Amino acid sequence: MLVTLQGHRGTVWHVVFSPDSQHLASASEDGTAKLWNADSGEEQFTFQEHSKPVNHVTFSPDGSRLASCSMDGS
Repeated sequence: MLVTLQGHRGTVWHVVFSPDSQHLASASEDGTAKLWNADSGEEQFTFQEHSKPVNHVTFSPDGSRLASCSMDGS
């Protein structure tokens, strides 16, 4: 099944699957990182704490945490 994820207002620079493949995380030029349901494409949560573009996201090995990296240095 093909699912289009819609929700970012800027270029998406990075997308990663969670270790259990249940979720996706995306990093965007719009300054947000988003968590998605991998099966339905439904947006689960938006992280808006960064003040500049987010260029990378990664899950912890057990999938319980998500880290993001931004051009704002945090």
